[in-house]
Amino acid sequence: MKEQITKFLEKNNWRYTDFGEIIRIDAEGDTLSWNTLIKTDDDNRITCISMLPAKISESRFDVVLKVMNNINSAIWFGNFELITEGPAIGQARFRTSSLFLETLDEQQAEQLLSAVIMLNETAMNNFAQEIIKANFTDGEEI
Repeated sequence: MKEQITKFLEKNNWRYTDFGEIIRIDAEGDTLSWNTLIKTDDDNRITCISMLPAKISESRFDVVLKVMNNINSAIWFGNFELITEGPAIGQARFRTSSLFLETLDEQQAEQLLSAVIMLNETAMNNFAQEIIKANFTDGEEI
């Protein structure tokens, strides 16, 4: 499965780094850049996690979680998360995942990878500014 992922990324000219178990994409959106991690497991799942480049202030957790909840209720293909404890505290991210069936032919595999990765990147591009705004302002323009 990992070979199919790197082949897909290369075909689409995505910059990535292979760290063994995890592939990191250097993504660029309309207004910000971020990293997306792609991980596979023995159960044939593929998971993409896009991380906001800045940490969320603990004093803004309630506001940001409310914004994330509103966004999550409007989408069906993934979810925004905020790590509220531990070493990654304050990390905001968007997660998509899917089963990657071994019976998929090459075209089906490429379509699935495109859907999982592109939905993730699109959501981050479209909604990250709302989360950043909630972290740094009380609703006024940034």
